[in-house]
Amino acid sequence: MKLDNFEREQLKEELLIHFYKEGPDHSYRIYKKIKSAVTYSSVRTALKTLENEGLIRSVKEGRQINFELTDKGKQVVEKLIGGGKQ
Repeated sequence: MKLDNFEREQLKEELLIHFYKEGPDHSYRIYKKIKSAVTYSSVRTALKTLENEGLIRSVKEGRQINFELTDKGKQVVEKLIGGGKQ
């Protein structure tokens, strides 16, 4: 399933909010947790885009790569949700 621009932006926002509320996580666990009907490939592409935009960073832990928000990403999420964790 190929996402259009609007769906891509929604997925990126959903991923940012996930990291804000849940903390660092692995791409496959994120794929299983989010409520969107998207493919794993779409999740990986969105994660790479967010990393390229400086909103998240990847952290290698053993054989696994986790992703977490950067300070810039936290600022973006706080604007999205109206400030503060809910």
